[in-house]
Amino acid sequence: MTGPKDIPPGVEELLAPYIVRGHNLQRDPVMAQHLIEVARAAYERDGNPLEVWRGYWEARELGQPLPDWVLTYFDRCAMALMDLARESAHGKSVTVPHTAIAEAFEMKRSGRGSVFSGFANRTWLTYAFLVVLYMHKGDQETDAIEITARKTGVSTATIRRAYKKFKAFTKLPTL
Repeated sequence: MTGPKDIPPGVEELLAPYIVRGHNLQRDPVMAQHLIEVARAAYERDGNPLEVWRGYWEARELGQPLPDWVLTYFDRCAMALMDLARESAHGKSVTVPHTAIAEAFEMKRSGRGSVFSGFANRTWLTYAFLVVLYMHKGDQETDAIEITARKTGVSTATIRRAYKKFKAFTKLPTL
């Protein structure tokens, strides 16, 4: 499994102008909309609530209203927490509060891995992000893929797959 440690040296320097408080948050509103859309699509596909939190964070960084899909998740979580509080007020003991809270936030998983391990494998998004940045600066898609491959030391096929996956996730027009 790949993770942030697998990002080739030098990539973080390329992204430095677009990293805010340690998160890969593009300051450009169009790019941020792409990333919010990727988070929404990933949440709908995988059900990982950390994607909702990604959408929340990026919308807040832009000063935009929260997307409806984020508010719907928050409403479900609030209802689940209030249900726990009501049950407790009526004498039902919450024996393992941290588990109940994880369930209320839809973060409890069965089987291998966790919401965090599933969220960590985002190297492909970094590569796609770079392609979009080069396209945003005026390069054609093919050139942007080749530049990204050269700067990251990754094959053009890998970069192309990452960008293709990104385009499949987002419904916004590509730059």
